[in-house]
Amino acid sequence: MSDSEAPQENSPADTSSEFDEIKQLIKQGRKIDAIKQLRADTGQGLKEAKDTVEAIQAKMVELGEIEAPAASGCAGMVLLMISCSAAIYYNCWA
Repeated sequence: MSDSEAPQENSPADTSSEFDEIKQLIKQGRKIDAIKQLRADTGQGLKEAKDTVEAIQAKMVELGEIEAPAASGCAGMVLLMISCSAAIYYNCWA
């Protein structure tokens, strides 16, 4: 494949209108839909599309277009389980 035939990949940091639909989905919090749309538009594999969407999202955060997504951890669930365990323990042994 010559250089002229090589597929041209778009920079994830590209802010052109080509990514407007993807960026809109990201703004709406629909990251999975953005990945699906990018795959449909470009034929990228799942990992490549996910990486591209995450790069676009990071660039949007950097430019102040969106806030950084909140980390989803398990601390709340752990705290709930400890509280429930303590309540059960004290109710059974008191």
